[in-house]
Amino acid sequence: MFSVAVTEVISSTGEDAFEKLDLTSAAVDTTIVDDGNSVVDVSLTQDNASVTEGGTVTYTVELSHVAPAGSKVKIEYEYANAQGEDITEIREASIGPDGKTATFTVQTTDDVLNEASEDFSVRVTEVLTSTGEDAFENISLTGAKLDTTIVDDGLSEVTVTVDGNDTVTEGLATEYTFNLSSPAPEGSKAIIRYTYTDDNGNETSELTEVSVNDSVAVYSLSTTDNYLWQNDKSVSVELVNIVDANGQNTFEKLDVSAASKDVTIAEDAGTAYADTVKVTLSGDETVTEGETASYTVQLDQFAPPGSTVKLSYTYIDAEKNDIVEQATATVGEDGYTATFTINTVDDALRESGDSIVLFEAEDYTSYHDADDRDSGFAFLGSSYRDGPYSGVDVAKTDDGHVVSWIEDGEWLQFDTQLLTGEYRIEVRVSGESDGDIELALGDASVQATFDTDSEDTFQTIDLGKLSLSDDSPDLRVNFADSGFQVDWIRFVPVVEEGSASVFVTEPSQSP
Repeated sequence: MFSVAVTEVISSTGEDAFEKLDLTSAAVDTTIVDDGNSVVDVSLTQDNASVTEGGTVTYTVELSHVAPAGSKVKIEYEYANAQGEDITEIREASIGPDGKTATFTVQTTDDVLNEASEDFSVRVTEVLTSTGEDAFENISLTGAKLDTTIVDDGLSEVTVTVDGNDTVTEGLATEYTFNLSSPAPEGSKAIIRYTYTDDNGNETSELTEVSVNDSVAVYSLSTTDNYLWQNDKSVSVELVNIVDANGQNTFEKLDVSAASKDVTIAEDAGTAYADTVKVTLSGDETVTEGETASYTVQLDQFAPPGSTVKLSYTYIDAEKNDIVEQATATVGEDGYTATFTINTVDDALRESGDSIVLFEAEDYTSYHDADDRDSGFAFLGSSYRDGPYSGVDVAKTDDGHVVSWIEDGEWLQFDTQLLTGEYRIEVRVSGESDGDIELALGDASVQATFDTDSEDTFQTIDLGKLSLSDDSPDLRVNFADSGFQVDWIRFVPVVEEGSASVFVTEPSQSP
């Protein structure tokens, strides 16, 4: 709307034509009515139709007619195979001072994901005044939409590190946690390679998959427990790739230089997890001198055929030259049994019933120990004895076992089948300090001190003679010093010169 008014009437000479004018009716208001047919063209251009991720694209909006000052354009986005997080959207742009152009810049995101080229569209939807009203009667948006492509740069790197134990005891499981410097999309899988040396000495690798939860993948390594004594084994666990549900690389670049762990699978012998194999020995309980005794070793767990069973011998009232010792027996093809024979010697002697009696120190029937722990456990790989009598400290030597780590005040007790009579007492000992030992049988006892200077060198000490007045008294051995070890105690009957007695018995089993 606008107004038109008459203000003056002037003569040709510029003078007022009339003395006085009445202008009260000399004004008219006129309204301009929009015909609604005018169209303003809106176009959109961009400086690049393709942009490397992390780069920017600048867009320019051009109007065919001038818009009111302060006007702005509204912008929307559509995504083909891109996503909203691939760009930073600009939703409106101000029209510049010329009233016909507006520019805006879109920032693309440089991510770590391995992706194909991604497309999105930008389009102008409205031209508004500063108060939010339409700036024009009609606008044409035919040229106001553009497609833009984001190209992967392939340079962004994700690093992987691993946490976990360097050692695991056989039969147990342990977990290894792989940490990613950037999260992986849902459904991603970590490819784990497990490398070990097989029984033939060949290096073998196996691949497995574990799920990736955000930026963490956890792999559980389960080890196999067996009854065999073997050296520690070395294996390696490493993450080699992260893939999507289709098996394609999840990330543009993956640094796995710190994603491997060398692991030692430790033999569990000598630990609380050690497996016990029961060994039984059966065979001839009596044999006529000069003949052969046969024996069978039975294992309750499989051993590789050809494994060697070591044998030891204890002479109760026989002597070493009464038999031909077999040092070993070989496990057969079944993996469970080993057989051997022992030849006895026909010496043509007439032998009486007087016997040499030997007590292996580790074959006690009761005891008192400074503590309830077998200190020899770590060296033997298991206790020499099981059950309530396993607290004595037993050590292994080249030719058997000994009671070791003796402390002042400890004692051992043995059941005997000694007959009345006189005996010479001998004891086999070693140690790095002097020892004091007392042997008590019923009402009889003998005590002696001895000097030892080497733990590795055993010597036989003569404790003197002792007379028994009762049959089969219990033998108690009391220790009054510390720091020595005892192999056996031997009772040698005092008999007339030229008489002896030997009886061949089943050899005791070496544990």
